[in-house]
Amino acid sequence: MKLTFLGATQTVSGSKFLIEKKDRRILPDCGLFQGSKELRLRNWEEPPVDPKSIDAAVLTHAHIDHTGYLPRFVAHGYKGPVYATAAAAAMKDHIVASHRWNVEIPAYRQTYDIN
Repeated sequence: MKLTFLGATQTVSGSKFLIEKKDRRILPDCGLFQGSKELRLRNWEEPPVDPKSIDAAVLTHAHIDHTGYLPRFVAHGYKGPVYATAAAAAMKDHIVASHRWNVEIPAYRQTYDIN
């Protein structure tokens, strides 16, 4: 198994990770960078991985720095499932509306089996 940090390094926002195991690629969190203009500009860069190569996204919780980049990820071609707790999924309308983005985040389950 390989873990790659794609965000929230040297800062506390923009949480994105990539877990790779055999032929599976899972993205836990897909967050926005917040704070200084330099950090916020990272949100407009190309995604750190090809969204089409990701098998599933997992939202650990509903904070914008863990979920807010998902609409942009979808716009760049991600079509896979998004897994979240029911509580996190229930917050998506508020989070998306408050950031003027729209994305469908269905509530599935808390974990994704990568075996």
